[in-house]
Parts: sequence; structure tokens; C-alpha cells
Amino acid sequence: MNPTGQPIRVRAVLWDVFGTLVAARAAEPVELDRPNGVAAMRAAVAAAGLPEPDEATAKRLLQRWQHEIRHARAEGRRRGEPFPEPDVRAAWQTILQAAGAAPPSPVQVACAADTWERLTNPVGPMPGAHDVLRRLTQAGFALGIASNAQFDTPARIAALFTDAARWDEDLCVWSWQIGVAKPSPTFYDVVRRRLAARGWTPAEALMVGNSPRNDIAPAARAGLRTVWFRDPDAPAPDPDTERVGRTAEHVLTNLVGLSQLLRRAV
Repeated sequence: MNPTGQPIRVRAVLWDVFGTLVAARAAEPVELDRPNGVAAMRAAVAAAGLPEPDEATAKRLLQRWQHEIRHARAEGRRRGEPFPEPDVRAAWQTILQAAGAAPPSPVQVACAADTWERLTNPVGPMPGAHDVLRRLTQAGFALGIASNAQFDTPARIAALFTDAARWDEDLCVWSWQIGVAKPSPTFYDVVRRRLAARGWTPAEALMVGNSPRNDIAPAARAGLRTVWFRDPDAPAPDPDTERVGRTAEHVLTNLVGLSQLLRRAV
């Protein structure tokens, strides 16, 4: 933690999404079993304009969908990336084709994926998120995202914070786009290159995240400044996670406090 209490001077603030900007209940990664999974699969297929499958068929489709994503991750690891992030659209194309689409259109895939996510991973803004994003935008900070997420997440974030944030697209790094997830050093290499393209050093950007493993430790190794958001409503972390989290320059339990910690570098 910052022992002096001095403000953090940066040009950009990069945000983790799930568990930081938004409260979400789903387990990660995406292929893990989620509550309401079979019912969500039935609704996802129907949202794509196909006949709604019965429960047994939906269960088989769900198991195949999970298998497709696990297989894609395994292929990535065989290629040497310990934290691969497949684009789940390929898995949805396979499932919808098995359900009767020949072949499924991009719109059908998007409708199925959006329905699945809304039903298995309902999200809402973290308390204080709107306020702090608005303040940082008004203060002139560049705002970006560094997130393990899928292709539907950018639209969800845009809808949730349309009146609060002005996102800098070049500073938005999504695991599904680059094929690599946090905490891979490769992910943060991309972040560093995006900053360098602006003529900025890693130390001119702040990473705000709730995961010491994915956000705090690897971001700090990449040279970024760090703030650990410890959601007071989340389960207490284990001692090792707590130790890593507290290596961040600041620990916050309320996002609104972030604007008080920052000064814009000029």
C-alpha cells in the first residue's frame, strides 16, 4: 500500500470488469457450470429463432458447448499459452448448427450468447461505479478496460455506463479479442504496447481490479500502478490472496474513494 498517502498521478485508469465495475455472480471461466444452465440453453436456442429444445436435449447441447470451449482452451495451452481465451462464438456456431441452424448467422449467434449471459450471469453496476467513472471522465483521465471477457461484454458495459464513461477504445483490452487471458504476461504486454502507442509509460496507467492474482500482481510486474478493489460484499479472501492484494498501492472497499486518490499527470 502507499505508505505516504500521496495521490497517484496517472494519465489512464484501466478497469477490470467482473467483480470490479460490475457485480456478477457467475463462476469463471465461462464454460463452468452456472446456475440455471440447462434452462438458459433452452432459452438461448429459442432466442436464435430455432425450436426450443426439451430439457434432455438442452442438457446435451450444454455439455457439448462446454466441451467445445474446454477443447479450445486445451488447444491454446498445447500451443504454449497457459491462459488461452477462445472466442465462444465458434462454440455457439457448433451448438446452433446441431440444434438445426444450417449454418447459424452472426445475428443468431449473438442472440443466443446474449440470452445465455443474461440468464446465467446477471450483472449490475458496482455501487459507486457510475459516480467515479463520471468524475474521472470529467477530470480528463483516459479510461480503458483490461478484462477477461467475451464478445458480448463490450455492449453490456456500454449500456450500463452510457451516461457515465467515455471509453478510449485503444485502451480497451479484451481477452476474447487477443486470445489470451489475465494473468498472462502476454495480456499485459498488449496493455503496455497500447500505452506506448500513445507515448505513455506503464507507470502512467493505473489498474483497478478485484483479483490480486489476475489484476494486481501481473499489472505491477508490468510496471502499472495498482489499486485493489476489495468488494465488502464478496467472500473474505484466503490469507495468501489477502497478502498479494495488499501489495497494491491502495486497497479500496468503495469505488467512489478512487477519485480522491488520483491526480491527473500532465
